[in-house]
Amino acid sequence: MPPGGNRKEPPIGKVSTPFGVARELPYAEFMEELLPLLDPRIDFNTLTLNTQKRRSNLPMTKNSHLWGYSTKKPSTKRSLGIEPTLVFKNNDNAEWTLEKRDMDALPDAYLLLRSSSEEDVNWTSIAVPGAYSIWDTPDTFRENVVKITRCMSQCMYRDARRRFVYAFTIQDERMRLWWCDRVKILFTESFDCIAHSVLLFEFFISVMYAPPERLGFDPTMKLLNHPRDNVHLAQYEISVRSEDGEEHQYKTLALLADAEETILGRNTRVWKAIKIENGVPVGEPVVLKDAWVHPYRDREGAIYSRVWTTASEAQRNALEAACISVLCHGDVFVCESPDCAMYYKDALRCRNRGAARAIEAHASQCEAHHLIHNRVVFKQIGRSMLGETSLAKIFGGLRDAANALQVLHECGWIHGDISTGNILLVNDRAVLTDLEYAQHKDERRNHDKTGALQRASKTGVRAGSLVASALPLQALSR
Repeated sequence: MPPGGNRKEPPIGKVSTPFGVARELPYAEFMEELLPLLDPRIDFNTLTLNTQKRRSNLPMTKNSHLWGYSTKKPSTKRSLGIEPTLVFKNNDNAEWTLEKRDMDALPDAYLLLRSSSEEDVNWTSIAVPGAYSIWDTPDTFRENVVKITRCMSQCMYRDARRRFVYAFTIQDERMRLWWCDRVKILFTESFDCIAHSVLLFEFFISVMYAPPERLGFDPTMKLLNHPRDNVHLAQYEISVRSEDGEEHQYKTLALLADAEETILGRNTRVWKAIKIENGVPVGEPVVLKDAWVHPYRDREGAIYSRVWTTASEAQRNALEAACISVLCHGDVFVCESPDCAMYYKDALRCRNRGAARAIEAHASQCEAHHLIHNRVVFKQIGRSMLGETSLAKIFGGLRDAANALQVLHECGWIHGDISTGNILLVNDRAVLTDLEYAQHKDERRNHDKTGALQRASKTGVRAGSLVASALPLQALSR
């Protein structure tokens, strides 16, 4: 009998969410390919269910009892020899009506990190969010889609460590499992979690006893402080792995550029940071950029290196004054494999062939929605020209930027994404940054960049629009 029980529901295929299209998977495929492997010390066959009827208005009670039925607690530390990573909790203050909820509203239920406080629940402690509905109708399904994708978005946005998120929805007795990362949102066909409670039990046991890195937390980032669930006040210790494999530790001091409040996309974050050696800060503050980038293009740090190596000695001196400097850069590795997000079928190919080999083999035909996790550390800390109000400094910055572009062109490179957002003022002198879309004049590549100068001319700058975007509103209105 299929997981749906006696009631056969037609497949949905896909559904629109506030954050993109979510695609449906068979339950068995989700469990086999996406769910964390059960800890080998746990014998699932010895964990039993009790179908004693209970009265409850929630699909899941405070004591981790399934709505309508109760489940025996999973084997404890005495019998398993291990503690669960997560604990289950209902949100007693949840607003069940979608109209009364905002983006900050906590889920109807959640699996919390055991190391966090159950009394002070916040988005950094929620590992697996859940959404409930007493009724199983098309309207309540659409409401649950909005509720659960909002929760998944908040998990990804509020906590910079999150690489992907598991979630679940329950409508009456019908349950779906959810997953998202930076390129896809997936959900399972519905199943009757009462008639087939063993499926629900398998999901919860698998995630409750999974290590944090298998639940989507980045093991190369350590959360040091997250006051009042404020992303701008959060502090992390971040490991940056250079191309030669050497690890460098940095502590964030302030958030300079925030990621978008969404699920899909590059999720670029930029921090002011300080290098840490033997637990002690050393040197001057630097800029640390964390982003998900397209694997078929050169990494931003590698482009800076190429620009430097193709320049003459005299040009290098000019480049030092014209462009921001890179201290180290490299892809993020999790469990000895590159941290990447791909469309589902390509992810299966990576699992079968090895992530590094699959990425390399398919790089030439890889689509723009495939992303790989990358970090770059820059030497200089500057401020954007967008906030400058002095006309003298604006035109001085534009002069410096034009000179910097000239240096790049003399080295044979085109910036490809010149805008006031990519011109920084460092000690009142403008320098170019964000060479991610730069290319050598002999290369012919079509970037997927939209917005600023996708079809760059040899000069790489349209002076009129650049000046207009740099001038403050007060000057333009005169």
